[in-house]
Amino acid sequence: MPSGLPKRFRLVCQYRVKNGKACDRIVFNENLWQSSGVVYARTWRKKVLYIGKADGKLSRRIAEHFGRIPKYVKSKDVNYRKWANGKTTTIWAFKPKSVKLFGLRIPIHAGAEAALIKKFKPPYVSRI
Repeated sequence: MPSGLPKRFRLVCQYRVKNGKACDRIVFNENLWQSSGVVYARTWRKKVLYIGKADGKLSRRIAEHFGRIPKYVKSKDVNYRKWANGKTTTIWAFKPKSVKLFGLRIPIHAGAEAALIKKFKPPYVSRI
């Protein structure tokens, strides 16, 4: 587990990047892989490279990282694909329980994402 990542995070999957695409994927935790409302860390050699959230299924969100490159793509996204080529990346994730406030269920994964970005300052997050 990467240093500093909360202990509640679980190993979800690993994949190798080849020519800008995720290949040779191994899923270790199918439940989290198919969950929504998840905060996740993309890591390499125990270093946090990216913190994100998945409002929908985590599997779809990870696939979006390797979809077609839109015209408005951020340079960090392109730089990551180049840097990651040939490397094996690991995804760790946590699904926090929502809280009840004002009689409403409030998902807190977005707040957890923001706090973790502030803590780790990962190199491939464009919002830093």
